[in-house]
Amino acid sequence: MRKNQTSYSDAMNEWAAKQSGLRKRRNRLLHPKPDQPGPLRALGYLVRIAIVIFLVWLVGAKLSANYYNGDAFNQKLRAEIKAMTRADALDASDFTWRGSQASCEKLIATGGESAFFRNLEATQVSFSLPLLKRLRPSWAIDHLSIERLSLALNSGSQPEGGVGASPLAPQPLVPAGLLPSPDLSRLILARITCDATDVSWGHSSATRGALKGAEIGLFSASEDWHLDIEGGVAQQNWLRGMAIESLTVRRKGGRLILSDSEIRPGGSEETGTLEGEIVLGGLPQLDLRLELPAVETSDLLPEGSDLAQFFNGLLRLSTQLSGSIHGPTGVETSSKATLTRGMFGKIPVFEAIDELLGTNTFQRFSPDTGEVEFTTAGGRLEVSRFECKSRSASALLRGTFSYASDEISGRLQLGVRPSLLSNNEVAMSFFTERAEGYVWIGIPLKGTLEQATRPQQAEILAALRRENP
Repeated sequence: MRKNQTSYSDAMNEWAAKQSGLRKRRNRLLHPKPDQPGPLRALGYLVRIAIVIFLVWLVGAKLSANYYNGDAFNQKLRAEIKAMTRADALDASDFTWRGSQASCEKLIATGGESAFFRNLEATQVSFSLPLLKRLRPSWAIDHLSIERLSLALNSGSQPEGGVGASPLAPQPLVPAGLLPSPDLSRLILARITCDATDVSWGHSSATRGALKGAEIGLFSASEDWHLDIEGGVAQQNWLRGMAIESLTVRRKGGRLILSDSEIRPGGSEETGTLEGEIVLGGLPQLDLRLELPAVETSDLLPEGSDLAQFFNGLLRLSTQLSGSIHGPTGVETSSKATLTRGMFGKIPVFEAIDELLGTNTFQRFSPDTGEVEFTTAGGRLEVSRFECKSRSASALLRGTFSYASDEISGRLQLGVRPSLLSNNEVAMSFFTERAEGYVWIGIPLKGTLEQATRPQQAEILAALRRENP
């Protein structure tokens, strides 16, 4: 046998030595060196376990990323959202996942009969949900963020469940492992925030209201929830320009409790309050009180009404709101107000009275004080008491009237001091009643505001022409 030739026995010994080396290296992958101290061996095992967990997580994350960003899952999620919100139709962008963060560019829905909304549009919806929580059949989301939300409420609905339902206990991992589909009817939302919220409600001028541009935070609390509102401008019927500095709405059973409010009407520097409750149901019933220390009449009168041309002023207002945004007469208000500043102008008969008395006071009548009590319902204004006084002009104006659709019906009385009528026989033929230290003329109101006092104006001017041809 040649010297460079390897015998069979040597070859087998070499092969066995290689196999033993491989086994030792494999053993080193699974176990630390046996001759190492105990703490080092324990640390070695922990490192190996951590590596295995990381690899499993890496594979799971890759698989879940492909699944949760896929068309099949997004179709299932859209179907779940549609069922959860009781929508008749829903169109939503895909939810895109980056790690634990999910976002949807736009979501548009049309509510069904039992939904709490008629129309809903949300942009930039996002939330965070770690993978392990995503594997549960009931998702528990700590914070759902919406950049902009536009919502038209379905005033007569009373949905069951939803936000404010009893939170469910955490569920175990789904046996299927990495690819579960959530049951959104069991969804738990701890907090919802929106940077800019527009909400509208009501179907007619007597029920219509809105809140625009508000920043909201909705928080679940046990079986109920509370809503914090900051910013935004609210309106209800003829009440407009009510800036919401802050307002908290709490749901307790079948009621919404309004508290912790700060309301700034129009451009006023003073803030008021809105307190009370709304009883939920098919016809939600309001029992609210609005207190405003300073509000312009232009924020109370019907928008575009001729009333604003004839009177404007500043009131200290206390208003009780009742009725329902879904009832036949809508939201009803009962108000008491104190006039702190005001002016009557462009009232035809007042111009004639100035000419009759030889004054320059009543065509732009500015009372120093005044009080008014009025109600609104079904688009109609009823003034049950109206009285204002001008100390400088020694005059008092009072009366009752109703107003709707730019037509007025009722009666005013203007009282002046008797000294203004001295030796004025024509004036005394119109100012015929003496009471309370004044001499009074009755002013009937009938028809449009522009024409309501025209007949009496013409009668006074005709009498003056006859006296002074």
